[in-house]
Amino acid sequence: MRFVVFAGVLMMAACGGKKPAPADVVAAEDGADKPAEDAAAKAEDAAAKAEDAAAKAEDAAAKAEDAAAKAEDAAAGDAATTGDAAAAAGDAAAGPSAEVLARGEYIAGVAGCALCHTAFGPKGPALDKMWAGGLEIPEAFGTWRSPNITQDKKTGIGGWSDEEIIAAVRQGKRPDGSQMYPIMPYPFYNAMSDGDAKALVAYLRTIPAIENAVAGNTDLKLPKMEVPPAKGAEPGDDPVKRGEYLAALAHCAVCHTPMGPEGMDMSKFMAGGSPMEIPAFGEGALHPPNLTPHPETGIGTWTDAEITTALREMKKKDGSPILGPMAMYQMGWAKISDQDIAAIIAYLRSLPPIENAVPKSTFKPHGPPPDAPPPGDADAGAAPGGDDKADAAP
Repeated sequence: MRFVVFAGVLMMAACGGKKPAPADVVAAEDGADKPAEDAAAKAEDAAAKAEDAAAKAEDAAAKAEDAAAKAEDAAAGDAATTGDAAAAAGDAAAGPSAEVLARGEYIAGVAGCALCHTAFGPKGPALDKMWAGGLEIPEAFGTWRSPNITQDKKTGIGGWSDEEIIAAVRQGKRPDGSQMYPIMPYPFYNAMSDGDAKALVAYLRTIPAIENAVAGNTDLKLPKMEVPPAKGAEPGDDPVKRGEYLAALAHCAVCHTPMGPEGMDMSKFMAGGSPMEIPAFGEGALHPPNLTPHPETGIGTWTDAEITTALREMKKKDGSPILGPMAMYQMGWAKISDQDIAAIIAYLRSLPPIENAVPKSTFKPHGPPPDAPPPGDADAGAAPGGDDKADAAP
């Protein structure tokens, strides 16, 4: 009892003489602090959420800005593409340039296209039907006829696409997929570059349409040769390589390499061809000469000037005229540029010299060859395109 009283006195002293607060009063004070703490916690959480929302909004704005930039780039790209397409369409509508057409005419001249694709009569080529086909040549293997290559859609190539014409020139393939006879020298034209092939087609498109139906070649005793797709490469600037390219387009080897049982005798490449009889052009036998640099039986002792004269003016070393089909090439070869003439000469001099004595020809032509630019003509020796630079080729 005394212990209890004493303890009570001590508690009153500790409280400054006051009575301690009842338990329910302390609990009420604690309850008053809790709502404030909860409110502070909620405010802090709301602030964190607001900060997170602001970060997300900033990220969304950045993505929107990036999307806008990409849309602007895409719009610019579309505009450029549209502009390029419009320019290309404009170029197509305008047609090939004068330089391309000049190059095409030049290539046609080197290749001698007009020679075979123009009928030949007693007085020479039918100049009023040039390119309209109808040349008829009887050979031991049959009589072949050249087709119409004017723009006539019924009897010519006016309905052929550019790609179909190029395939015919370089692979001997017709639009229906049938193979031509190698009377058409497509095994040599196979070397034609893409640029020259396109230029040639552009030039052929300018030839007026002439309706002239020509019977096809169906009974020739010749194999139909298939050649691989053309590589289409440019010949480059190396004179020998460029000369080889031009000699291929001029298909020199067709006449100046002898034929064997299985085709050209490549052991005598360019060493003189087999004898030819061409009643359409004249009487007698024509013996194509040896073009290798052999000093006795070839052209090894010919000067560059003498070879140039032979190519452009169709004159031999002794000044006598070159007869036969080669004379007909003068229309185109008289205009071969100086650089290309030099390249052809470099190529001929690079050939292995082959001793092969060719008999003298007995051929006598029916009449003179068609007119060609005389020596010294402004076009002779000029680069295709009309200027003095020989690098005008595409």
